[in-house]
Amino acid sequence: MNLQNLMPRAIALALRPDLWAQGCAACRAALENSPEGRNLAKGLAHGILVMLVLPYGLMGTFGFFIYRAYRKRSKELQQDAYSDQAQAPSQQTQDPSSLHPIR
Repeated sequence: MNLQNLMPRAIALALRPDLWAQGCAACRAALENSPEGRNLAKGLAHGILVMLVLPYGLMGTFGFFIYRAYRKRSKELQQDAYSDQAQAPSQQTQDPSSLHPIR
């Protein structure tokens, strides 16, 4: 069997959700039947929650920093636009003939 035939089969086997779900349900059922297994099941449930929270927390943190940088940049652009508007009336007080490109 060559590598070209092996890779698609390995990917298809890894993507079958019934294989993954069956292992989780079997482990939980086996652990909840004994008193010491219940404590272990609580620990596993806590570990699963930690593994779920961590990626979302990281994505939220990076998203917050990106949002904050975007807001800071947009405020700087607004201030630049307002400062340009504030300077524009002072330019209008100049002699209008000096602003005309053709003399």
